[in-house]
Amino acid sequence: MEPAADSNPTNQSNAGSKIASNPSSLGSTPPPTEQDLMQNIPGHPVHAPSFCEFALQNLPSAPPASLARREAILPTELQEITTEEFDRSIKEAARSTQAILALKLPQSCKHKAQDLVSSIKQSKRKWEETSIVPDDEDIKIA
Repeated sequence: MEPAADSNPTNQSNAGSKIASNPSSLGSTPPPTEQDLMQNIPGHPVHAPSFCEFALQNLPSAPPASLARREAILPTELQEITTEEFDRSIKEAARSTQAILALKLPQSCKHKAQDLVSSIKQSKRKWEETSIVPDDEDIKIA
């Protein structure tokens, strides 16, 4: 006679250990129940807050920055120099860029130096023709 599987309590623990040691039985997650779905999915759509609700829901912890700044954000002060100083500066810049071009540098650096030479020549020519330096140059020649 064969012993009945239900009569021996040790058979149940052996069956449990067989299930626990079988990784394929633990690898799949059961599908969610209806109750799980009802808890995780709201019955009504979530509405977006109005601008007022959004703006007032989280007030900043720090006060906003002052609009009356002590210093300018951008360099807007004009430097006033003499005509002689401007001429000296232009000539020195031209000499410096020529010295940079004479160095053994990568072509990308030489292209930037050549752009600087062109910019210096253009500024000098504009000053000689009009005696005016544009306001966006942040310099005023007196």
